[in-house]
Amino acid sequence: FYDLQNTITNVVSDVRRDFFYILLKQEQIKERKILLKEFEENLLIAKAKHAKGQILEIDVFTTELNVLNERLRINELQRTILKRKMDLRYRLGCRIPLKFRIKGEREALGLSEKEAVALAKERSFLLEKLKKEIWEQERKIAEKVWEYLPQFTFQMGYDNYRSSIAVDLTQSGYVWGVDLEAE
Repeated sequence: FYDLQNTITNVVSDVRRDFFYILLKQEQIKERKILLKEFEENLLIAKAKHAKGQILEIDVFTTELNVLNERLRINELQRTILKRKMDLRYRLGCRIPLKFRIKGEREALGLSEKEAVALAKERSFLLEKLKKEIWEQERKIAEKVWEYLPQFTFQMGYDNYRSSIAVDLTQSGYVWGVDLEAE
């Protein structure tokens, strides 16, 4: 049961993580494209100033390097999104074309750090499983004490010609037995 619960929780968590990761990276790409446009405009300005002799050629190369570095970062983000989309397709078990776009908004946590940790502890199946295992080991340890005690039997009774009564008290391990017999 705990393994099934663990697997379900992991799959749901992985799908949510991939979904929100892709959303974040898509937002980063939008911001980087705005920055890329600014770098490209700076490059055009630098080339014009270089043509007029106002700046050195090294300054043009530096602004061109900024453009190329920003394009590289955008390309890396697109590659990581593609990888996460492939992972998401695998986890969902369906054949979605890779050019799909994820739409949505990031959820605000709405919990303090202490509340989030307390909630995670409360809902953790793994902690519950470990608590059960600890309880079982403690029970076994408590039973071990009885194995070292000698077995005990106590009999007591009364018998006359018309009636009899007997009580047997036995102990074997941690199990006690009481037999009462009357005639």
